[in-house]
Amino acid sequence: MQFCPLWILGIVSAQATESYIDKDVPLDAYAVKYSSILSTHYSDTTGKKLKSICEEMMLFLVEIQAEDLSELFTSYIFYMTNFDERGEPRKIKTLFRNALAPVNSEATVAGVMKSFKVFTFRYRSNDIVTVPSGWKVSDVEKIGWLGDLFDEEITYRDGFDLS
Repeated sequence: MQFCPLWILGIVSAQATESYIDKDVPLDAYAVKYSSILSTHYSDTTGKKLKSICEEMMLFLVEIQAEDLSELFTSYIFYMTNFDERGEPRKIKTLFRNALAPVNSEATVAGVMKSFKVFTFRYRSNDIVTVPSGWKVSDVEKIGWLGDLFDEEITYRDGFDLS
């Protein structure tokens, strides 16, 4: 199996959640569109899984009465894209490693949520690197197709095939 790395699943889910909150497009449209793009690279990225993560993120944020959601999601996406689990700078592609390559174990909804919750509490305590003004995922060197995913235009029609 070709499993999606947890950090990719996390940032794509955060992007879908933020876009859903900010725009008038149903969550299913984001889940279907993003999962169809991810499924060309990974075998475990279904629309239902993405939607579940997005719903869990929203429930958590309501539970903790979070504010400045757009800034929180942008910071999460920035941090997870630029730093690994240990807080070391993430190298997208090197001679021996590709951070976009499939991994051996499946990232679960619970795993992504644990990552998101830890980040959120660190963010709220101001223990996170600040996002540079105007930063976008597509600006990251060697990010390739993942950066393009963040630039996709999502419409109502994209939500008709939730599988």
